[in-house]
Amino acid sequence: MRRSFNWSCVHCGCTDTNACIDATTGNPCYWVAPRMCSACAGRDDVEDPLPLASFSAMGVKQLVEQLESDPALRDRIVSSLRRMGGL
Repeated sequence: MRRSFNWSCVHCGCTDTNACIDATTGNPCYWVAPRMCSACAGRDDVEDPLPLASFSAMGVKQLVEQLESDPALRDRIVSSLRRMGGL
């Protein structure tokens, strides 16, 4: 069974029951972060509150090292997650 989060995207307003269509793929969007859909995360005109593209290419160990060495990035991520209701 598919889990419903009852979120709406902070950028386009799509929801679980009213997904937007990703212009690149032509497919319905999906959640990539709390309150951010996949279509908006990939758009050039939307600031990604969590730099998802760079994180997706990292392994867990590399990601942890990055977050430990960059307190500003860690603080930005925590702040964004709190603002979007993820923490």
